[in-house]
Amino acid sequence: MHAVAAQPLDRNGGACQNDGDLHVNPCRIRFDANHTGPMDVVVSNGGGNDRDRGRDRGQQIRESDDCASRDIATLTRDSNNVYTVTAGTVSGSCTANFTDNNRRNDDGNRGQNGNLRIVNAL
Repeated sequence: MHAVAAQPLDRNGGACQNDGDLHVNPCRIRFDANHTGPMDVVVSNGGGNDRDRGRDRGQQIRESDDCASRDIATLTRDSNNVYTVTAGTVSGSCTANFTDNNRRNDDGNRGQNGNLRIVNAL
């Protein structure tokens, strides 16, 4: 597993879009001469109750993006909560969207979302 590298943009953690207990860390990645990658991203659902104990919550998280089709970056799920992001050959930016598949949250609301912003400046 590759180290989760803090990117310069992540130092302002308040700007990350996380909905409820679904967290994407880091929420922004920039591939450049100093950060060529690959980089790991941890996506976690921090909520839980007795119903969820012993259950693999990571399996409920789904990811969608257009990064690979545009050759900006490729996201590969390495484990239940870890994705490896590899730079593509095209400069540009894209967003990977993570969702918990509209699973009911502890507060009764449905669905949680988080985004990963990827910039390829190589």
